[in-house]
Amino acid sequence: MLIAALLAATSLPPIKNCPGKQGWIEASLPCPAMIFFDSGSEEVRRDWEPAIDDAARVAARPGHWVIVTGYSDATGSAEGNRRISLRRARAVADALVTKGVPGSAILLRAGEPGDLLVPTPAGVREIQNRRVEIFIRPGPGIDQGTVGTPYARSPAR
Repeated sequence: MLIAALLAATSLPPIKNCPGKQGWIEASLPCPAMIFFDSGSEEVRRDWEPAIDDAARVAARPGHWVIVTGYSDATGSAEGNRRISLRRARAVADALVTKGVPGSAILLRAGEPGDLLVPTPAGVREIQNRRVEIFIRPGPGIDQGTVGTPYARSPAR
């Protein structure tokens, strides 16, 4: 009820392509935006650009900050999954910055290896686990207690 009232007050449509995951609910969004990735890839596919556009539209407004968290599926080593998770988060953050979100308002994180959206045994590929979640928080800046890496643009490839 409160979320619906907040959404009505801000007149923002819900983020597209966002599964109904429960958890950290934002005042500006009905749920985190999610971007999914091909196996072994950190490339943001074109079909996810509308979700990034929607998130950037909200996040670029003054007084908002963003946590971009990358995840992997249950394949590969824990260290390799942590690295690709962070690279996926950085790729999405790069896209947000090109759409007007200030880099100083973005914090990057790699999710825990076992934090699977769809529970699977080790070695099983699942696209919904290879994701980036974009959380947008209203407020004066990144909370000091929030753990993550401040955004810096990816080096040119």
